[in-house]
Amino acid sequence: MRLIVVIAAFTLLLTRAYSETREDSTALDAPVSLFGGLGLAANLHSSQFLELPGVPNCCQEYTGGFGIGFNLLAGIEYHPTSTIFGMPFRWSAALSYSSLSATLEEDEFFAWSIEGNIAEEAISRHTLDAGITLLSLHPALALYPIDALPDFSIKTGLLAGIPISSTVDQDEALIQPSNATFETFNRSRNQYSGDIPESSSLYAALNLGARYDVHRFGRFTVTPELSYNLALTNLVSGIDWKANSLQANVRLSYRMSAAAAPPPPPPPPPPPPPPPPPPPPPALELAVKLTHGERSLRNNDTLYVPVRIERQIQRFALLPLVYFDKNGTEVRSVAASESGMPRERIQANALKEIALWLQRNPELTVTITGAAAADEDSSLAMRRAQFVAGQFQQHGIRVEQISMEVQVFASRDLRYPELLDEQRYAHVGFSVEHSILAVERVKEERSAEAVELIASPVINSGADSYQLQGSARLGSQQIAELNDGARHFTLPPTLLRQSSGPMKLRANYRIEDSAEQTRAAELQIVVHPREELSSQVNVVDGNDAEGHTREFILGFCRFDESQFFAVNNAAVEELKAARRAGQHIEILALTDNLGTREYNSSLARKRAQSALRTLGLKENDVLIIFPNEPLFDVSTPYGRMLSRSVIVRIKDKRD
Repeated sequence: MRLIVVIAAFTLLLTRAYSETREDSTALDAPVSLFGGLGLAANLHSSQFLELPGVPNCCQEYTGGFGIGFNLLAGIEYHPTSTIFGMPFRWSAALSYSSLSATLEEDEFFAWSIEGNIAEEAISRHTLDAGITLLSLHPALALYPIDALPDFSIKTGLLAGIPISSTVDQDEALIQPSNATFETFNRSRNQYSGDIPESSSLYAALNLGARYDVHRFGRFTVTPELSYNLALTNLVSGIDWKANSLQANVRLSYRMSAAAAPPPPPPPPPPPPPPPPPPPPPALELAVKLTHGERSLRNNDTLYVPVRIERQIQRFALLPLVYFDKNGTEVRSVAASESGMPRERIQANALKEIALWLQRNPELTVTITGAAAADEDSSLAMRRAQFVAGQFQQHGIRVEQISMEVQVFASRDLRYPELLDEQRYAHVGFSVEHSILAVERVKEERSAEAVELIASPVINSGADSYQLQGSARLGSQQIAELNDGARHFTLPPTLLRQSSGPMKLRANYRIEDSAEQTRAAELQIVVHPREELSSQVNVVDGNDAEGHTREFILGFCRFDESQFFAVNNAAVEELKAARRAGQHIEILALTDNLGTREYNSSLARKRAQSALRTLGLKENDVLIIFPNEPLFDVSTPYGRMLSRSVIVRIKDKRD
């Protein structure tokens, strides 16, 4: 308040010093004012929360608080000559530095203090002393609604601020009885001092107010104003805590002066006599020359460019089975980024692979069995089967190729709760035996070398000088500037290996000589990438980095079983051929993580025996491996299903 009185006294002194200057001034006013000001604010906090995030407090809710703050502002104001609804108005934008600090206090009765025969209420005082300062941008509109009071205006606007500091001191103090303590043997607890946790990064408020221009001297104006900021955002994310403020400011404005009108220009001198007409300019001719090595290219020639292709074809073993979420009737596709395991990703996207397989085998029919777990509604079984059928029809599979069945599990008394998730499935059976499908993945890497060309202009001109500009474009992309006459440039390998067909190469020049004659010329050829297959690698299911090991799934077992219910017949033939060739064979017998380690070890050995019987081999013919940790994500039904398989590896014979 003392600061405001000092500013008012200083303003009156400036009034006397500059009032005569204003009366004698004949300069015009510009429609722009610069202003600055300061003031005090009554900060009115409204809240409804028990504690700050991560800061313990029990058990009184904070309902509000009060504090005195300050406000410093500077800005610019525009004085238009038009009106709004017949009222003069002004636009302004201000940058302010202000305080929203306040203290929130709540008293709480939490127990009875009994000493001898005297019972007294135990009351604690919860205190939050918040220190908050803002740097804010404040756009506003001021209207002058009363003709009789031309210096009075009302204003409205928005305030958007960024917290500069946001701290809090929390304390719960025992104020009654005076001789008691908390269970910590102190009269204070739940103390915290530091930054406000999870404080909002933006403060927004609606501003309403009124102001009056009390005095003008020279180009200066003193304006007191009273405004109220209604908070639109919370101070802390996730809790109800808003900071409103009632502000009283004093503003000092300076009205800019308009620039004086420039003097009229002197009259132009009389025009000189016209010069004699110039002689006719010499003829200007331009053409484009384009060469590749020793070959000179003509317009519309074709230049063939080799593109090498390295191809890898990988085959995976796929069960015609998909799982659903609990109470779900749709299976979502799994993106490559969601799983680092190719087999799990392929299995989760089985519906698309089965549909593509049926497209290649249109003579087959399928039976879709939808299943519902014991903790689900039985109608989900049919709806799951219908979803799978709908996916097949979207891929062009005929309705007459599809039939549907349901299976509803009655028992929920399972040894492991994870097994319930494995009852939410849809299985696809075929009219011929295809318990395991072979899915192919084709990966290609394309490469091309840079092709060097030379472009040069052919110019015939009798002028003293000329300016030349040119460029080379491949398709829609500019690949070189040809502003220096003859120029070497290359066809980018990236464009060549990405192209799916022929592309136009245009080399063009534009010339302008000292006689202001212009010519343009272009030469166009066809660049035709020619694909050449340099290598192709066929891999079954997987291989090592150098291609010396092939790995694939031999067969699948059901939970707690060692016999295969689905066998990869193609893999069996590969293994028998590898055995005849004397190659090294490894068998990896897998289990999921359900059950004890000892039981799973025994089950893995039984599954290894099933693999030996399927292959017609003995234990000393192969190396049997029992991994200590699961190879797949056993937290999902797909990973557990793959973990109940037997994987075989064939290693090439190397010296």
